[in-house]
Amino acid sequence: MEKRLGAYGKKFIVILIIFSMLLLNGGPILTNISFAAEDAESNVEVNGYFSGEGMENTNSLICDVNNQTIKINFDISVKGEGYLKNGAIKLGNDLNFIVNPDESTSIRDGQLRLPEVNNTANLNVSIPISFESKKNFKIEDLSKTNTIIFKGEYIDSENIIHPIEKEVNLDLTWTETTSSNVKYELIKNLDFEKDGVKGKILQTKINLSANTENNLPIKSTELVVDIPMAEGLELAETTVDVSKLSFTQGKEDYNTDFTKANYRVENGKVIISVNNNEVDGLVNKTIGEDSYILTFIYNGEINTSVNAVSVATVKINNFGGNEETVTGEMSCDLYESIGETVQYFKENKETPISKGYLVANSNQEKYEITYVEKDILNVNRADLVTGLEIVDVDEYFTNENETTKYDLNESIAYKKTEFSRENLLNILGENGKVEILNMSDEVIGTVTLDMETEDGMYVVEYGDLISAIKLRFSAPISDGNITVVSTKSIKKLDYSRETIRNFSKLISHSQGYATYEGDIKTDLELVETSIGVSTTQSSATLEMIPTELSTTSLNEDVTFMIKLNNNSDESDLYENPVFEVKLPQAIRGVNVKNIDLFYANGELAVAGVETFLGGDNQIIRVALSGLQSSYNVNKETNGTVISLSADITLDEMTGNMTEAIEMNYYNEGSAQYTNEKDWSMFIDNSDIAYLKNGYDAINVSYKGPEGLVNGQTTETKEEQEEQPVENNEENEENNEEDQNNNNKVVSLNQGAESDLLEEGVEAKLATMYISVLNNTARNYNNFKILGRIPFIGNKEITTGKDLGTTVDTILDTVITSSYSDVPYTVYYSENGEATDDLYDENNGWVTDFYKGGAVKSYLIVLNEEYVLERNGKLEFTYDYVIPANLQAGDAFYGTYATYFTETSTQLSTKSSADKIGYEIESKTDIQATINLVKDIKELSETEYEILLTNNSDVDAKNVVVNLEVPMEFMANNSNSLSISKTDTTKTVTLEEVDVPAHSEKIIKASFYVRKFNAEEVSVKVLGNVEGKNLNTSVAIESVENPVEKTKIEVTDNYYSSLMVAGSEYKNDFYIRNVSNEDYHNLTITKKLDDSFEFRASEIRGTVYNAEAREAIYAEYMTNEDGSTNPEVMEEMYNKIDAIEKKDLQVSETYDRNTNTITWTIEEFKYGDTLKVDYSLFIKTKAGAEGINIKPIETTYDLNDGKTVLTSKNDIKFNQSDVNVQMINANEIGYGNQGEEVVYMWEITNNNPYAITDCAITPNISEDADITLLRLERPNIQKDYHADSTRHVLTTLEPNETARFIMKTKIKKYITSEQVNASIDVKYDDTYKDKLEAVTVLENKINTGNQMCGTAYIDNNSNQMFDDGDTVLSGVIANLYNSETNELVASQITDIQGRYEFKNLDNSIYYVKFNYDSTQYAISAEKNLTTNNASILNLNNGTVTDNITIAEKSVSGVDVPLQNDNIFDMKLDAQVEKITVQNSAEKSEYVPENKDLGKVDIDPDLVSDTKVFIEYKVIVKNQGTIPGKVTKIVDYTTDGIEFDSTLNSDWYVEADGNIATISLKNDEIQPGESRELKLVLAKKLTEDSTGIVYNSFEIAGATNDKGMTDIDSVPGNKLNEDDLAMANTIIGVKTGMTARKATTVALYIVLAILVIILLYRYIDRRRLV
Repeated sequence: MEKRLGAYGKKFIVILIIFSMLLLNGGPILTNISFAAEDAESNVEVNGYFSGEGMENTNSLICDVNNQTIKINFDISVKGEGYLKNGAIKLGNDLNFIVNPDESTSIRDGQLRLPEVNNTANLNVSIPISFESKKNFKIEDLSKTNTIIFKGEYIDSENIIHPIEKEVNLDLTWTETTSSNVKYELIKNLDFEKDGVKGKILQTKINLSANTENNLPIKSTELVVDIPMAEGLELAETTVDVSKLSFTQGKEDYNTDFTKANYRVENGKVIISVNNNEVDGLVNKTIGEDSYILTFIYNGEINTSVNAVSVATVKINNFGGNEETVTGEMSCDLYESIGETVQYFKENKETPISKGYLVANSNQEKYEITYVEKDILNVNRADLVTGLEIVDVDEYFTNENETTKYDLNESIAYKKTEFSRENLLNILGENGKVEILNMSDEVIGTVTLDMETEDGMYVVEYGDLISAIKLRFSAPISDGNITVVSTKSIKKLDYSRETIRNFSKLISHSQGYATYEGDIKTDLELVETSIGVSTTQSSATLEMIPTELSTTSLNEDVTFMIKLNNNSDESDLYENPVFEVKLPQAIRGVNVKNIDLFYANGELAVAGVETFLGGDNQIIRVALSGLQSSYNVNKETNGTVISLSADITLDEMTGNMTEAIEMNYYNEGSAQYTNEKDWSMFIDNSDIAYLKNGYDAINVSYKGPEGLVNGQTTETKEEQEEQPVENNEENEENNEEDQNNNNKVVSLNQGAESDLLEEGVEAKLATMYISVLNNTARNYNNFKILGRIPFIGNKEITTGKDLGTTVDTILDTVITSSYSDVPYTVYYSENGEATDDLYDENNGWVTDFYKGGAVKSYLIVLNEEYVLERNGKLEFTYDYVIPANLQAGDAFYGTYATYFTETSTQLSTKSSADKIGYEIESKTDIQATINLVKDIKELSETEYEILLTNNSDVDAKNVVVNLEVPMEFMANNSNSLSISKTDTTKTVTLEEVDVPAHSEKIIKASFYVRKFNAEEVSVKVLGNVEGKNLNTSVAIESVENPVEKTKIEVTDNYYSSLMVAGSEYKNDFYIRNVSNEDYHNLTITKKLDDSFEFRASEIRGTVYNAEAREAIYAEYMTNEDGSTNPEVMEEMYNKIDAIEKKDLQVSETYDRNTNTITWTIEEFKYGDTLKVDYSLFIKTKAGAEGINIKPIETTYDLNDGKTVLTSKNDIKFNQSDVNVQMINANEIGYGNQGEEVVYMWEITNNNPYAITDCAITPNISEDADITLLRLERPNIQKDYHADSTRHVLTTLEPNETARFIMKTKIKKYITSEQVNASIDVKYDDTYKDKLEAVTVLENKINTGNQMCGTAYIDNNSNQMFDDGDTVLSGVIANLYNSETNELVASQITDIQGRYEFKNLDNSIYYVKFNYDSTQYAISAEKNLTTNNASILNLNNGTVTDNITIAEKSVSGVDVPLQNDNIFDMKLDAQVEKITVQNSAEKSEYVPENKDLGKVDIDPDLVSDTKVFIEYKVIVKNQGTIPGKVTKIVDYTTDGIEFDSTLNSDWYVEADGNIATISLKNDEIQPGESRELKLVLAKKLTEDSTGIVYNSFEIAGATNDKGMTDIDSVPGNKLNEDDLAMANTIIGVKTGMTARKATTVALYIVLAILVIILLYRYIDRRRLV
């Protein structure tokens, strides 16, 4: 037993030790196990709700439609340790409200993008919304649940991305309180007797209308009408008739949905019920009134006066749940008779007649204007009536006061008259009849009840022009209303537009007649109806793309769009309108480059565009000419659009603010404008009666350097000469103008700037402008501006860096403010290093200004109460004297610093202005030598090298070399600028160069050497070197070099005038042997450029026969009187002339492969000569269009083993530039058998000379015949026989355009699917490539009318698809109906860039193109052009002008695009390194994931630890143009420390953010990147571990084109590609630390030892 216990005890101890060891090693693992997974969905909360004035936030809202304060709100919060990015709220299209985004919300493609969100702050988004008023509604849209989608990505603490998608449901019910009116009146009270029974007929009329506009549709109306009763009367019958239900049912016509089922009689009341039922899923809203006629028939009689009162109570319910009750009262004396047995009423449609259409019909029939009239005959004693008649009396327009009558004569015509069969059957009976007669009593139509009906109606249509009619009805058989509906039209009006504009209403008179028993005909009342004439207005509006302009660079291609909004008859028709766009004063320059007119129907044209200064504002004036006589129904643009593009420059010191661009305009055809003001235009208004003009305005925002901008400007002043007194005012203006831009230097936080001044000039006066601009959203006060005027040794105020000023200037005037409302004091000091401390005596500040040159510093102190608000500006100026006799290398600069306090935080800081000033260009000296590098040989090229050496520290600029060379030297044109001659020498000036400091530059001068007359010649070339900033010119002189004489004499002549490609020209060369040597097989070789072709030559070589000549000379010269006797000398010359002349033996070869001509002379003795005339043909298409220069190299090889002469001649010729283009491509794309197709080309001679041999040859394929050829030139038109073999010859004068027209007819029987037509144009023996047009032969049974076009890259920017352009596939073409704006069809361009629509109805269309707008833009002309574009670029796409399909297909509807200029700066950020510093360690960690750094801290050392995080910020130019990033901001969280000693390029802003402007002068090219480093620190506490959130954003970016970033807005804190997150997780180490582990291990070992000792002790005791 004891042994067993011992064994067990030892085992227990061993197990205990193993367990302890496992515990030590496994403890950290166990403690690191996470027992809960992070739920990404629950960590992101999104709550949506409505808010508004006077209401609590709710997600279920019942709201009045007129409430304009409603907003939808979204609260987004992150609960976990991660953060949210790429968040977006997708609103969708199926909402029952419209979104009205303001400046704080930017919604693109129905989505609102969100900035990144972490757990340190919630995000709230608020979007204004409102009710959308429409003509009709879906009932479910008036109360529905709106589902809005939230999407984003949650990045957890382990940097794992979790997609998030949540639905936000918001219930919205629209309500509206109606206000209605009831008009209740008596219209008939008659007694009658029938069959001995007496009775009474009572008729009342009730009209129901709205007092205010109803936005929601009416659901139902119920009328409860008291039946008038009196003693002695018994109600026998009640009927209700309705003439219109425009209030309840919103119908515009007379087809009312009303039957006997809609009313009943109960308990002495008539109850009428009308519902607004759905039609095609829609209900209409109120557009007019309801009109009821109630007829009560009584038995009995009244013999005394009885007053009866009837009340009509109307209960109105709308679809918003509102119920309204209104009443109307009718009071009458039942004894008093009113009305007739038969009464005649006339009603007209409530919709007014369009004045716009009336004006369009002035003296022409442009529109058919229709209106409807309703005639009602009310019969109450049918037994007494034997006939009824209605007769038109007259119809005319009147003015508003009805003082003038405008007869219509034949302008009005009946279209149709309609009768209800049921109505006629009830009143007239089965044998009833209606006759329609003209005013001559001729029957023109008859209605009998056995005729066929159209939907229960008898319709009589009028073919002839019938302006007035008579209606005769047979005898009625029962009481009731006979209703007649007539449709009439107004066509051509024989009145001027001015007269028609006075029309106010259309008056119509008709007379009713009733015939009673005994043929008694009674006149009923003369009935008048009045139809209003709608007013029209001019409603032009202005738009601009983009709406943000740069203050620091040129804003290129800014587009202004003037929309005339003349697509409906509510608009005036435009007549010669003038538009003046008034730009804000901040805009200093505008250059209009292009103007186009769209959707003008060919009725308006651009008459002119100009810019001028109106007061202090730039004005753009656009004038159109013409009279608009039709409405352009395009709903995409609301009619005619003027589009103009311009380059714009702004005042550099303009704040980041928003201002209005105003447009004033005048329309001759308008007497009222939607928005108007008193006359504000700059055109003469003396002949204008209506002294108001139309007005519109848009906002433009300015974007400049961010922050508190310090700007300096300096400019010199020219001395003003004394002027005569009488011209002082004019001269002051001139002097003010002259002072502008005099050596002007400007800098706005954009780096140091300077200008150059001339050396040694007299003293000058200059002005310095000190500007401070608040380009922040905060307010500042406590301003001090500490500055230095230019003086020797002045320094930057904040850094103490020497500015480099080398001369003293003198302060000449006091420092003053440009704004009178700024309270300030200026102090001056002679201390060049004075601080802003007014109480430091060493600074020496005084307020008294004095001249004398001692003042070096100034301090401008603003009153503490003065606050510089957002976009506020300070400007101070002073004059200073620039001393005389400045020397090269002198420079002087001014600077200042601004001290200020942010008002809300009271945080004080300072900022510095960049230095600006002037430099005197430094002078320098250079050394120059000239050396011969190629020996001088006659009839060959020689070359010199001029070595320019600049050993100084200053660049030598604009250096030119002048060489004096012999007349026999011919300069190579490629390196000489000018040549001047003397008798024996000439001076050649070589190309201008710069020689940088400490560098050398070699200039080569080559010459062709002609023959010298002297036998022995040597040449020394002299010259000098001059330069813009050289102290002195440098003389150069070559050594004297001998000229190697040639053994032959050569002259090479080329055609002297400009040669033209396609022509042949004669040239020649001459060679003579002037040596005493004989040469054998001498060769002359000409190597031709490929542009030339050798054609023919004429060789004239003569043998000199020197031996015979010498013998004759010897014979006569030895004669004593030979040299003096004329007779003897004449005899000698006769013998010389009689010597037999021989031709040289010359061979000629032409190698076409090498394009080389070689002439070989077999024997060439002294005196022999050779002259060769040869012809060269300049090939067509030899070079580019225009002037070309091509070489001919000549070699003379004497075959003596030592003499080879070479020369090169540049031949200049013109490749004729003739342009051929088709001008009606959109008209000839399709054709049918038997149809005529007309092809038109324009041929333009772009040369400065005439083309005299232009031949045009037409070509047509076999399925068509040419019927006519026509050539149109300026003032000349000539037709030619229809012959396909005909060549039309013509001359084209310089810059002339001719038009060639080919009329063709497609054959009846065709063999192919298309007709090919083209022309060949030949000139200068050049064939212009065939410009072929293809007409597709349609099978309209299968295709119907078609439309097609091409998308292409317009490489030559001429907006025409021609050679060199590149087709573009993948462009979406959407076809819309212009009248309805409905999408008709959609196509995508194929691999050939084409799209095609088929089976199109006759209508007006436009095409809307969708393409990658980040890569392409619409092609535009480079220079100012007018009416040249066919497509318009809108905010929501690119659209064509209107295209009419009228039984004919259309082609050539193209979209020309260009590769776009894209500005796109992207920013990325990474955690590059983490350094942990505490008492135990200083360790660096490089995170594996640099988007989310992570480090763990010993929990015992947290409070002793400081963590340094090094960030890498990467800026990349992803665009296509260079740009600068002027500012980057770091939005770090609280508790982060910034050390400027570690971050020299960064600084802390007033709001606590960290920023840098170190890249502001660094132009980043496309594709390039820049990297920055930022080191931040965090001192840890027990509670400060977790995620350190940090985000960086580009806060300012510019480019020379003034373009905004394509996909981001600097500084808006939204999740765009210019914002990047770089977060760091600071955690606490889990498990046991090494120190703890060691301690625990020691305790365990001790415990084991104690157990062992205790066990042994017990065991021993037991044994004892």
